[in-house]
Amino acid sequence: MKKLLCIILCAMLLFTACSEYAEPDVSELMSEITSGQEIAETAYCDEATAEAVFGLDFEKVEDFSCAYSGKGGYADIAAVFKFTDSDYVSEAEKILADYKDARYHDFEGYAPFEAEKIENGVILTYGRYVVLLILGDISSAVDTVDAAFKA
Repeated sequence: MKKLLCIILCAMLLFTACSEYAEPDVSELMSEITSGQEIAETAYCDEATAEAVFGLDFEKVEDFSCAYSGKGGYADIAAVFKFTDSDYVSEAEKILADYKDARYHDFEGYAPFEAEKIENGVILTYGRYVVLLILGDISSAVDTVDAAFKA
């Protein structure tokens, strides 16, 4: 009996150790990220817009949320993607890094503050999630995301 109990407990430990990170709800995480951020005229991407803007393969996106400044001249954007397949994550990171670089070049000549915001932006990866953050208070946003995945 003790042997059986030990086997069951070991199996339970294995299953809980399979996921290195918590898996927060994408929409709730976006609400937490944008709370307290100063985003001019906050707007949200639908799937068609996000697919066109980022160039990701949305066949491999399980869930996403994207908030950005709907007012021209502002670079603010926060995007959270949860992918169906962890094999696509590294490709998604590269696509988002290319997007971030292109965005920097769009702003560098005429909006230095916004270009700096983009330069300070980050791409974070947690298992099947990839998060792009280009926000005024980047440290707060990163702390929020880190906390959500450590929960």
